Amino acid sequence: LYAAVFSSSVTKIGEEEALSLSISTLDDRFSYDGTAISEESFSLLRDVILHPVTEKGCFPYDVVEREKKVLIDEINAAINNKNTYALKRCREVMCEGELFSLSVDGDPVDVSAVSASDLYRAYTHLLKNARIEMLYIGRESLETVKARAKELALSLGERRYKRSFFDTKKEAEEKRAEETVSAVQGKLAMGFRLSCDLTDANLDALRLFNLIYGSSPVAKLFMNVREKLSLCYYCASRFDAVKGVLFVYSGVENEKMAVAEQEILHQLNNVKEGKITEEELLCAKKTFRDISKSITDSPSAMERWVIDKAVSGEDRLPGEVCEAVEKLTVEDVARVASSISLDTVFRLIGTKGEEESDAL
Repeated sequence: LYAAVFSSSVTKIGEEEALSLSISTLDDRFSYDGTAISEESFSLLRDVILHPVTEKGCFPYDVVEREKKVLIDEINAAINNKNTYALKRCREVMCEGELFSLSVDGDPVDVSAVSASDLYRAYTHLLKNARIEMLYIGRESLETVKARAKELALSLGERRYKRSFFDTKKEAEEKRAEETVSAVQGKLAMGFRLSCDLTDANLDALRLFNLIYGSSPVAKLFMNVREKLSLCYYCASRFDAVKGVLFVYSGVENEKMAVAEQEILHQLNNVKEGKITEEELLCAKKTFRDISKSITDSPSAMERWVIDKAVSGEDRLPGEVCEAVEKLTVEDVARVASSISLDTVFRLIGTKGEEESDAL
């Protein structure tokens, strides 16, 4: 199959979990010996989904035990990346009792308890009940792709999937937590709740807000908290529109955490009050244009866009979203920012130890 690549991954989108199984192949026109690469690759993918290797009616014991060990090692190693660990702990404290607090990789104790038969039962349950999205990116004819998708859909049978809806507009109640870790640099993670309904207009404004506030080279957090005031090594924001939460994460020296926290909140208030320069607005829109154009640069980026749309219910192409964002004003950004309130502050206090690999 000309070095075709089969891959799998598990991700979270809001409180939905997505298991992806995919295969990337060379296009048939580049086959020099007439191999029907696409057809044979699809057959391989179909067989992996429908007819996985089993022993005595479940997944092979030795394979399951091996992969459990690999996964547990990965979970336990998460603390080695202090930035992602601080975000993980902030999410857990902020969303305690909500599905969003759960790690996509699970818990070591729970993973250890899974047997080969448990895992196989869970997999067969998934095949019968999960919502399934079939994505194809390539040069095959639409008729050919539809025929293959229909074949797989018939093999999987009727769907019993029923989507669960969750309250994304919980009232923020400020919580604080901290841990110590052997590291030169501390980490500050702050979780915020969004109280607005994420209509298309609000979602577009939130995307632009995030670029202005903390996720572009000219964002307020970068230009002020890091550059002008030198309060941190880095400072940025990210949001989950499906869940309705936003996180700010930063690498900060212990003695500067309180000041950095206040400045992060100060910059948020500036956006809420509409203190956004024309240059900041234009740069954010240009950054969004570049991001939108880059979606078609790789199959994986296109896949992520489609899956996000499927879960969120958004039904627009990247170009359409970009056009909508271009029309937004400072008032639109300030309006959506006003719905954001602080929920959780998590501090990872570094004690003088070995320097972290991600300190910069």
